[in-house]
Amino acid sequence: MAGRVTATDPSSGTTRSMTRLEYGLEVVKHQVANMLLAGLKTAHCGIVLFGTDHTQNSLAASGYEYIWEFISPSQPSALTLSRISSIPLHQTSSVEPFKGDLLSAIILCNHLMGETLAAKKWARKLVVVTDGRTETDWNGWKEQMEKMRIDEVTLNVIGLDFDDPQAGYIEPTKPETKATNEAKLQRLCKGLSNNSSCSTARAAVMNAQAPQPRVTGSNPTLMMLSLGYPDSETAKSEGYDAQETLFIRCELQKCTTIVRPMSTKKMSKFGVSSELERRRKDLEAASELEQHPPGHADDEDDDYLPGLLQTNRKHVYVNKQNKDGHPQDAGDDSDDPDMKLSSDDEPAPLESREADQDSLAKAYKYGSSLVIFDKEDEAKIRQTFSPSLEIRGFTALKTVPRHHLLNNVYYLSPLPSDPGSQLAFSALVRAMHDANRAAIARYVSRSVTAEPKMVILIPVVESTIRYFLFIQVPFAEDLREYLFPSLPSTTTSPNKKSNAQYVPTKEMEEAMDDLVDKMDLSAEDESSTVDGRTQPWLELENACNPAVHHVKNCVLHRLGHPDSKDLACVHPALAKYMAPPPHVAERVASTLERVIQLADVKAVPSQTKSKRKNAASGNPADANEKINLDDILGDILDDMDDLDQSIGAV
Repeated sequence: MAGRVTATDPSSGTTRSMTRLEYGLEVVKHQVANMLLAGLKTAHCGIVLFGTDHTQNSLAASGYEYIWEFISPSQPSALTLSRISSIPLHQTSSVEPFKGDLLSAIILCNHLMGETLAAKKWARKLVVVTDGRTETDWNGWKEQMEKMRIDEVTLNVIGLDFDDPQAGYIEPTKPETKATNEAKLQRLCKGLSNNSSCSTARAAVMNAQAPQPRVTGSNPTLMMLSLGYPDSETAKSEGYDAQETLFIRCELQKCTTIVRPMSTKKMSKFGVSSELERRRKDLEAASELEQHPPGHADDEDDDYLPGLLQTNRKHVYVNKQNKDGHPQDAGDDSDDPDMKLSSDDEPAPLESREADQDSLAKAYKYGSSLVIFDKEDEAKIRQTFSPSLEIRGFTALKTVPRHHLLNNVYYLSPLPSDPGSQLAFSALVRAMHDANRAAIARYVSRSVTAEPKMVILIPVVESTIRYFLFIQVPFAEDLREYLFPSLPSTTTSPNKKSNAQYVPTKEMEEAMDDLVDKMDLSAEDESSTVDGRTQPWLELENACNPAVHHVKNCVLHRLGHPDSKDLACVHPALAKYMAPPPHVAERVASTLERVIQLADVKAVPSQTKSKRKNAASGNPADANEKINLDDILGDILDDMDDLDQSIGAV
């Protein structure tokens, strides 16, 4: 593993050199960093080194030599990533053939997972990073494969300089030991009936950094879908029988979820040092102003793991009380021995004290004042609603505007254990699908503070299942429609109008239509299939949002490389959409020039700031300038001087 490889940034073209082992460990760091960001207590990991000069493991007495349990299985932390970065320092100093049995290391890892998990049904995953040059005794590998299949272990082998026929790389002078180990590892991965794989380090690193949409999953929420008048009083007033209402037991599950970029976090040693320096300055300033008691300091500043610091500020509001225990009015400090005489310029310090929960009240900020709003006031104005999903009407699918579909999308399906609900639900979906109609329903969730929402149920009929797409829509009061006037036109004669300055001519419209057609991104420039068809250049289902995926890659890179000042390389899947494709830019050039000439497109000059605006804002630079009366009055002063001279002569 002492050889070196060159990693290239596809966005900038810069290259950097690193060892094969460091390159393979990038995948391990990426997976551990993902666990660290998730923060799940059920995600544990351990590191085992084989082929080292050190022997330390639980099966050392059974002949498992040159294998080191580097990190015991536990919940990962920033210290775990720091220790992974130090693995290259523990490479063996011996020459080929290297010590350390590869199969023994796999057996030891399975043994550690079995001891750690015991009877827990957790997902078991084993990642092996190797160059395949260690001498290995493969006797009993089939029995081990069968045990891994029973335990449902996923094996991912990352081979350093392994053959990659798809990339066109075949090692010409491969040692016999490496060829044997590579073949056995591939057979072991194929023998496991799960997502086990054997790939090269370059492919594994690119896949680890590739945009990976997170599969949404949720526990089903039970609810009752009603069609009719479930309320007997409402049914009686409308002239219907409440017993004729159709009830269908359903369950609601997530279909899609809005993904937003990661929030800001301190993920490096540089962030830790800057945050600590900022805190020290705040404490020094506070001590000078006597806003904190002497000796007050943040004792938690030094108790951090290198590489990770996440600050959470918590504000606690307490009620000041006097000796008798009664609440004290704001600004009255005459009976409080703990408060010094204070003025408006300098607030008096308060010692921290415990407050009774009953004496606290929730308050909302209204302007510069706080309005107390307790639970009694909230109970008076808040209405209570019972959980329900009631169909209130139907509408044609074509009349539903796309921009009215809000928030996430859910699946609404019948309860699997209720055949009657399944039959009624299937008939309702089928009838609405044939009529091209959607249902408008009133929805109230099971939350205590839930309020009614309007949703639309879109029927979907597939070969094996029928269901509704459950999407929230706005109320009529939430819609704001703005009517804009038409483009300016001039009237030359009754009922006849001619184009004005801002109305496009027919020639302009044709040129713009041609421009839009040539900006089509749906196909490549040249055919890439055997039958001459072109592959689509842009597929919306495979398109990625750089604001989500690249920000995460940068955070993971900084988390795995705390001493690095560089950002993560831009993945080719993201770099593809950061610039127009060359064949489209070349195809559009002539048409774009024609549109510019016809429409007389010109660059909008930058507007200068108004002097009146600067004067109104009270710019201090203008206040320091001296006023020259000669520049303002000019000839008037000269005329006054002439007048003074003439008076003196008289």
